[in-house]
Amino acid sequence: MCLAGSPNHRSANKLAYTDVLLGILVFQDILMGMLVAFLPALAGHGSILKSAGLFAQVLLAFLVIGALSAALVKLVQKTSLVIASLSTEMLTLTSTGLVFAMMWVTFELGISMELGCFLAGSIISAGGESLAEKVETLATPIKDFLSSIFFTAVGLHVFPSFVLVELGLLALATVLVVSFKFGISFLDEVVSP
Repeated sequence: MCLAGSPNHRSANKLAYTDVLLGILVFQDILMGMLVAFLPALAGHGSILKSAGLFAQVLLAFLVIGALSAALVKLVQKTSLVIASLSTEMLTLTSTGLVFAMMWVTFELGISMELGCFLAGSIISAGGESLAEKVETLATPIKDFLSSIFFTAVGLHVFPSFVLVELGLLALATVLVVSFKFGISFLDEVVSP
């Protein structure tokens, strides 16, 4: 009973839950690729032979990316001490290069680039917790920079005429969201000891 309440046990449960969730997401990506390969035959617009060829291509792509990922995990595990001793610039460059390389490989194989990023993160985390934390600390500014570019690009797609026409509704929505967040924070402070 004492173990169930300890922070280490809770973090282990959260880690196991996260691992299972990420495994399910990767498996769903694999199944989606296979479903897309067989979709023409299921719809009756393609031949079974053509769909079987697409299925074989998808399966081969996943086998190639799986073998590449396994090889890179072994390499990172064997060289984790060397990688961890790199300067911050080289570690940032190496980890970012691995992410972009895995994105490129999955793109060329016809698999989603998100899966490549996920695999790169898994490969980096195979090097140990200290390496993963160091890379996460170094990658945060890059992530923030790319997020700002994304939100700026999305903001440029909003027409000023739309904002002027819907200004009252947008202001009301903003006030409601901010008030709701303030109210929840206030209730949290009042309820928690």
